[in-house]
Amino acid sequence: MAAKKKRTKITEEMGADIIRRNTRGESKAAIGRVHKLDYRTVQNFLKKAAKEGGREHWEAVSRQVDVKHLDEHYRLLLRLGMGLLDAVYQEPIEARGGPSDPQTVLGLEAERTVYRSSDLFRDRGVDLGQELRVRSDAEKAGLSRRFAQRLLNALWEHEPQLERAFGNWKTRWDCFRKVEGDFLDEAGGLFSQKLERLATFRQKGTSDDDLKRLRCEVVREVLGVRFLGEKPKSSRVEVNRDTGRADLVRYNQTTESRVYGGFGDAEAIREAYEWVFKQMSHEERLRPVEDAYGSLKGCIPQVEELVDDLVLRGRPRGQCDLCRPV
Repeated sequence: MAAKKKRTKITEEMGADIIRRNTRGESKAAIGRVHKLDYRTVQNFLKKAAKEGGREHWEAVSRQVDVKHLDEHYRLLLRLGMGLLDAVYQEPIEARGGPSDPQTVLGLEAERTVYRSSDLFRDRGVDLGQELRVRSDAEKAGLSRRFAQRLLNALWEHEPQLERAFGNWKTRWDCFRKVEGDFLDEAGGLFSQKLERLATFRQKGTSDDDLKRLRCEVVREVLGVRFLGEKPKSSRVEVNRDTGRADLVRYNQTTESRVYGGFGDAEAIREAYEWVFKQMSHEERLRPVEDAYGSLKGCIPQVEELVDDLVLRGRPRGQCDLCRPV
């Protein structure tokens, strides 16, 4: 004997949507496809809802559901607003090696907002965790990016002032990156000059990659001391007697880092590093970086104020494509 087919329970939220779609003129078959119901089930439900007082009840439920969805939409945008703050709080001096493009950082924050709101999507019948487990890596990335981009577009549509403030911050970020790049090139040039003078550069064990790393390390240290309040460091050379490998270590009371490791003349590299550090710490050389850094940090209070208003108000201004009545 064939097992009875399990009857789908029509929830209040589902019933409200059926009434709404029927009022818009959608066919019973089309409504059934949306909710995975037989068209006859939809037809029977609408007949029952048409009884005295029934339709009014479902229309009232529909209004309640609309309010619930609107509240959830606002909650998503408020979470994204806080994510926007996380993006602009990113320290540019610390960002090397990470996703330093502001648009990339904001996109990642929008994706995090989607993942943090998995409970909300689950209430709508979408289990993001389950969805992501059965998809390929490319599909996972595409799904989260699409959701995130739609949310970001919605936030900008609601809050154009916030979009402009973020755009201004992004412009200043790009300006800082350019100035920092010039500063790195200058440090690299000084390293080349000093090491060639010491007849060390291009010796066995000292490569162009070593030079690139050294210039990055010295610039990071100069900027850290100048803008982040880090303590100046001293140098020491550590030599492995068995292999001949030498490491240049920069250290202070709280931290240490290996800025060079190889088979070159580590003592000459130490001398060059300390000389370049001193040269790059001069006020005149630092002034363009300081101006760009101050300009970037000066944009943050405007973004903070607009996000604070959004959160304290509890809802964004106006409407967007996702919450405009259809």
